[in-house]
Parts: sequence; C-alpha cells; structure tokens
Amino acid sequence: MTWDTRILKKNVAKCYGNDQKNRLTKSLESIFENQDIARFHYAELMKMIEGHSQEKNKPQDYFRLVFCDDDEKLNAEYWFKVGCKAHIIALLRALHCTADLLAHVLYYSLNLKKRKSLTERQISWCKVKNILENDHKYRELLTFAIDLLECENVLYLDALVNHTKHRHNITPTLNYSLVKTGLETYNFIFDSFSYKGTTYQSREAIPFLHEAYDHQGENLIDFGNKINQLVISQTKISSAN
Repeated sequence: MTWDTRILKKNVAKCYGNDQKNRLTKSLESIFENQDIARFHYAELMKMIEGHSQEKNKPQDYFRLVFCDDDEKLNAEYWFKVGCKAHIIALLRALHCTADLLAHVLYYSLNLKKRKSLTERQISWCKVKNILENDHKYRELLTFAIDLLECENVLYLDALVNHTKHRHNITPTLNYSLVKTGLETYNFIFDSFSYKGTTYQSREAIPFLHEAYDHQGENLIDFGNKINQLVISQTKISSAN
C-alpha cells in the first residue's frame, strides 16, 4: 500500500487554493525527504561498522583497542566513534521532525484555520491535536495520529532529541562485546536521562533505530490514506454546495 499524495494535493488545491496546496506540498516533501535522510545515515553507519570490523576476527582484537597506547590507532578509533555517533544522532533528528511536519500537513489538508487561525510558527502537533479533539468527525483520524505520534518509542525519541538539543548531548557509548561476533560485537548504548519529570532508562541504540524507523514507515501510509479519505469527503461536500 502507498500514500498517493497527488490526490491529497489535487483536492486541497481544488477546495482551498494553490497557495494552501503549496504550503502543504513543502511539508509533505519534507517528511519523505527526512525518511530518505534517515536511510542514508543508517546505511553509512553500517558501512563504517563493517569497515571497522575488517581484519578483526577474535575478541582479543577488540580488547586491544580498549588498552591500546598507539596514538595513530587511538585517533582512528576516536574518529570512528565520532562518525558513528554523528550518523545515529542525525538519523534520530530526521525522524523527530515528523510530528510537527504532520501537524502542518493536517492543518493545511483539513483547512483547520477555519477552527483556529495559527501562524506557521505556531503550528505544532500539540495545537493541531487540540483542534481535532474538539470535532467528533476527526475521532478516527485522531486515534491514528496518536498511535503514530504518541507511542512509547516516539515519546522516548522526542525526549532524547529535545534533551540533546536544549540541555546536553546524550550520545551513544560504544562497548565491544567479547562474546558476540561480527556486527553484533558493536553495542551502542544511550545512557539513562530525565526529561520533563520522566526518567528514561538506558537503551541500546541500534535496535532503537530500527524500532523508530519501522514504526514511522509502517504507520505513516495508513495515516496518510486516512487523511486522503477525509479530504476527498470534504471535497465532495464542497462540490455539492
């Protein structure tokens, strides 16, 4: 199944004009562009790890990295870790943008300015959610949106990225497992942290990357098609009048 955004843009232009369609288009394109960015960073992360693992066939090879006193090797190891951290954080930041981008998509697609006028700067998931909650015809859509944007993985992602942006970095620490082999040797861990009164426990980074990306990919299409259905319905009502 796919989300045919052409249908959405066509109907928004028909009902609310090209200016609103153009605003919608920028937010839509940004969502899919960010997913591509996330995929890019994941692929580059895997390349770095695979390259680093070359010629390391025994646990002792990783043990030596920890207790190495060769400046050149230590410098290479430092920049390897920096590169991995950079790709992990960039990937998560790309996914983190989805909630507010979808808020813009909803605001323009459903012409929510008729219910509450917001500037572009004011549009956020929290404010759009409040609008949807006050109209029963959006009840099913709201359920889809909450499942997509407020599940445990997303709340952890938001807290992690916002803490990193506004307080201090929570970058993953790399530990080498001496009992595993291949790529499973590389264990990146986010430390525990607190954000807005909630404490988040330490977590393995790479499994979380999979969970966060897969959650968006699996649910975004269903959510988008639900938006399409509502907009098509509104277009029919508008044409009938």
